[in-house]
Amino acid sequence: MAVKEGIFRYRVITNLNCNMSPNCYFCYQPYKPNMYLDIEKAKDTMRKVGILKRATIMGGESTLREDLPDFIALCKEYVSQNVCLVTNGILLDEEKILSYKEAGLTEVAISISSLQQYRDRREQALLCKKVGLTEVAISISSLEQYHQRRNQCLLCKQYISQYKN
Repeated sequence: MAVKEGIFRYRVITNLNCNMSPNCYFCYQPYKPNMYLDIEKAKDTMRKVGILKRATIMGGESTLREDLPDFIALCKEYVSQNVCLVTNGILLDEEKILSYKEAGLTEVAISISSLQQYRDRREQALLCKKVGLTEVAISISSLEQYHQRRNQCLLCKQYISQYKN
């Protein structure tokens, strides 16, 4: 099946709840119901749409789902390039990251909104790079924060470069 033109990526919102609720800077609503995307509905939609270039998996916090590797594998089946996970990174450990990579994950974007969160998530970013994900990004919530944390980001890049082949 050929890659669809004109539509770039799937955005797969696996669930609405978050492990940081109600204090997550990125959350778009204060109340997070325990609503979950049914994988069969996702599969049916992807079957109808066809192959796209990319998929971005996000939530709430998708790493709360034990079946996240199944969603990653489904996305990998319906994309020609990359599958990215957007996460706050709190629940990432080496075992989970390896299972996500084995399922087809190629990228991870860890969202932060403070210097403390940067410090807390640096090890997860390094683990992602260590297991061989092609792209690992720490997403800062604003340009102002970027300028405030530029030196810390450069330091993180130096650490991550240790794991490049």
